[in-house]
Amino acid sequence: MRLNRRIAVHGIVVIALIAGAHASAVAQQDEAPAVEPQPASEPPVPRELLDTIRHDMVELRFEKALAGIEALLGNPGMNEDERAEVLVLRGQTHVAFGDLSAAEQDYREILALRPGYAPDSSLTPKKAMERYERVQRQLVGRLALTLDPADASLLLDGRPLTSWSPSAAALPLLAGTHRVVARRAGYDDEQRTVEVVADQESTLDLQLMPNSRTVVIRSVPDDVEVTLDGVVVGRTVRPRGAFGDYGASELTLEHVSLGEHEFELRKPCFRTARMRDDLTVDLLDRSPKHYTTVTLDAASARLDLRGAPSGAAVTVDGAAVGSLPLGPVLVCPGDREVEARFAGRRIWISQHQVEDGETGLVQISGRPNVALAASDGVLPRSDAWNDVGRIAVPRSFDPARLEHWGRLDLPADVDIVFAPGVRGNDVGDRWVSYSPILDTVETFEGSPADLIRPAWSRAHWGIHVVDSRLSGAGVVVQLDRESAAAHAGMRVGDRVLSVGGWEISSAADVRSALRAASGEQPLEVRWRERGGAERTAELRARIGPVLVDPRVDDGPGPWGPRAAWARVDGLTGGEVSATAKANLALMLSSVGRHDSAVGVWSSVSWGARSGLGEGTIQYYLGRELQSQGEEEAAAEAFRRAAETKNRAFHDCGPAVGPAARDHLADLGVSPD
Repeated sequence: MRLNRRIAVHGIVVIALIAGAHASAVAQQDEAPAVEPQPASEPPVPRELLDTIRHDMVELRFEKALAGIEALLGNPGMNEDERAEVLVLRGQTHVAFGDLSAAEQDYREILALRPGYAPDSSLTPKKAMERYERVQRQLVGRLALTLDPADASLLLDGRPLTSWSPSAAALPLLAGTHRVVARRAGYDDEQRTVEVVADQESTLDLQLMPNSRTVVIRSVPDDVEVTLDGVVVGRTVRPRGAFGDYGASELTLEHVSLGEHEFELRKPCFRTARMRDDLTVDLLDRSPKHYTTVTLDAASARLDLRGAPSGAAVTVDGAAVGSLPLGPVLVCPGDREVEARFAGRRIWISQHQVEDGETGLVQISGRPNVALAASDGVLPRSDAWNDVGRIAVPRSFDPARLEHWGRLDLPADVDIVFAPGVRGNDVGDRWVSYSPILDTVETFEGSPADLIRPAWSRAHWGIHVVDSRLSGAGVVVQLDRESAAAHAGMRVGDRVLSVGGWEISSAADVRSALRAASGEQPLEVRWRERGGAERTAELRARIGPVLVDPRVDDGPGPWGPRAAWARVDGLTGGEVSATAKANLALMLSSVGRHDSAVGVWSSVSWGARSGLGEGTIQYYLGRELQSQGEEEAAAEAFRRAAETKNRAFHDCGPAVGPAARDHLADLGVSPD
């Protein structure tokens, strides 16, 4: 009877204990040094098992409850919190059984995990409570902490301590040596070792030393970019509630290291401001440091925009500034992008760095738009074109195959595209060019930057020579009556002896020497007349347009780049524009694009000229029309050409009249 009564009494106590088990556990965790849960090697303890054990204890099935508890404690996957919770249940069960010795051992294991644990004294029998208090005095001491700054984070024996607060009572800890680390951004870590004595209270004062400070930068105007020691750290912003243009904008920088620093404040159209400071901190006053408001002065520069073609629309950094011709335009100092558009396309784009108070000269002229077709890399730099960037290509792309270019999405205003290397060859200085104008692919050696703007005119001396077995080398066989040589007395049959001081041994030497001369300066020529007398004169060349036909001339390098420059130069108007378009028409014809060639020839106009002129245009136009089967229109063009004394190739080239009459004969049409 006594045993049953004892068990019943203890069971009633245990039921009350279990009813408040969760609240008690939470309170115990608040008092104990909480740490982050450790990763478990096994799945966590199912909550259902714990609930089953509690139910067995309420039903006074203590042996079954203990068996379940022992099974759980044998699970290596439990973390410390879960193990402590199960040990608390075992201790409650042992108390219910009246096995206080076992309960005392439970208290030892619980306190080893939760030094702040305490059973509810109102629900725990007095003798069990005495056992707990004795164990606590043997194992646990207390640590009174003071922390500055109070919001620093703490590590206890390498684990984050989350339950402690500056207002909390002394921290219960197991007796022994403990390592406490205090950390906070902007402060040096403070690490201390403390010896905690059982049943005693130890003290620990942690004061962190600041290694940085918060600073506040103020500026007028707002949206000013701030750099700290050369690194951009943000922009100033108007505080909320600021009214109108009054008040400074601010940028708060936290945790700026102590020591010497340089701040730079900059904004487009304002002069950059700099300030240096040796940043310190007072341990008694660690408030943010507010710097004096920095007022940026307005700054300006000018770009003198010159060039052609007339009427081209110019923008600076995307903002329209007018049309050519333009004078100086007021801009903000710095790196400015200048773009010109004409006839619906971009003809110029460049970057110009201009300093405060300076005037930068920009000489605008039409340039081809050039792109690079490659997965990476950049085009060689050249002032002869507008680099519009890189065009991505698939891995299977072979630049040497024309059909592969049709798969690329090229921008509408690209005039020429370069690709490095050729499949099966070393990349080196080997390049491929694709012309969207001619729809042709060409391979060439050297750098694309070497392909300079073509000269659409050259010096003409009006002298034609051959080598003769009877008369010798360099004999004049044709002489332009309007040339300087004719006016100086040179005649057909005379023999050229030297050009520019160089002795002549063949007609080829004469042609090479005349071609190499710039024509800008007089050229000394010595010749022997048919009568034997030698004469010397300084001759001046006639500068005029030149036509290069790909069907009869190898040309200076790839034709695609030449067509690109011809397209751009053909936009500007005047003699150069007419010559560029005429050369473009010849290139289009050479690749079979006769319809396009007709359109270009129809737009060419040299005006009234004695060399290349209207008859030249009509002759070439007639050829294109004839190739397309438009014989009636071709005959009309040839008739007009036959009536003129204009030339082909250049001002001193062969007359087009006889050739036009031959074409009329082929068509069965009378030139009259």
